[in-house]
Amino acid sequence: MSTVDPPDATLPASVLAAGPWQEGRRFVNLDGRRLPPPGGLVRLLRWRLGRRAAPELPDAMDAPAQPAVVDLSALARPSGFEVTWLGHASCLIRMDGWTVLTDPVFGPVAFGAVRRLAPAPVAIADLPPIDAVCVSHNHYDHCDRPSLRALRTRFPQALFVGPAGMHPWLTRNVGGPVVCLPWFESHGLGAARGPSAGIDGAVEIRAVPAQHWSTRGPHDLCRTHWCGFVVRGPSGGVYFAGDTGFGPHFEAIAADQPDLDAALLPIGAYAPRWFMRDQHMGPQEATEAARILGARLLPIHWGTYRLTDEPLDEPPRLAARAVGPAGVAMTTLRPGGTWRSKGDATGRWHAPQDEPPPAR
Repeated sequence: MSTVDPPDATLPASVLAAGPWQEGRRFVNLDGRRLPPPGGLVRLLRWRLGRRAAPELPDAMDAPAQPAVVDLSALARPSGFEVTWLGHASCLIRMDGWTVLTDPVFGPVAFGAVRRLAPAPVAIADLPPIDAVCVSHNHYDHCDRPSLRALRTRFPQALFVGPAGMHPWLTRNVGGPVVCLPWFESHGLGAARGPSAGIDGAVEIRAVPAQHWSTRGPHDLCRTHWCGFVVRGPSGGVYFAGDTGFGPHFEAIAADQPDLDAALLPIGAYAPRWFMRDQHMGPQEATEAARILGARLLPIHWGTYRLTDEPLDEPPRLAARAVGPAGVAMTTLRPGGTWRSKGDATGRWHAPQDEPPPAR
């Protein structure tokens, strides 16, 4: 089983005031690291033309995540604080009467080149009213233009929130209202409403660092930033990581956002590690990140698209082995499953038992 490598750099004490984390026209990571590393095309060809990375677990099944049946009537009712995973990095966060949707993808991505293997558990037409749509970065499996445009048509007043530098693209391709936030800046949605209307305090979205990179074509490498988001209201706080490798930004987020209830952390797209480790976490690294954050781990970014070499259901199996020794609480959902801050959950994922792995 792979282990967690320590961050390559120590985070300077002054880094929180060092923005905008930009060198010339290109954005960089919190520790100054530029991704992808030099020789990216050669490394990509070495991976694509080389031998497929072996699975870490011999009993892992190359089976996509099977969606849970979603109670649409319950989804339409106002709630205090709950999270529904819709597959990949798409999450429906309901916080004190406000509803936030992250990195929405509802079909194939990259002009159909990457097909969706686990059906979306909820269609855009069946979503409850959306107040804000958060886009963590511009990679095609997180910033899907057809999905974003369909959401804008269905919810014309929804606020689209992105990282620094994405305002022109979102305005041109999706339309306003749009706000783009540098790391460690927040945008308030408003006072609690619905069943939480009597609770003092407002709900806000805060951009926080990720360790990643951005591009949508050959001429825009790292011209826009990447981020995670913290959604916080009177009922609690949840961190959505977007796409990230493991790095010193987790300590910075923990210092900036203490007392988080849950962390939506990516656990898939990690193999081969020699190629993916700087930009995508594995399950063991996500477990360590949750420990640093002091939050319950809600795994995302697995079992929906085939992006890398690991079997599709290996990530949650490895996470289940890692959280106990680390002392981390975890709730693993199927697409369409919901975790509630009160402690219950529906649509939990469980590993199939006594089934032989399919032929590879």
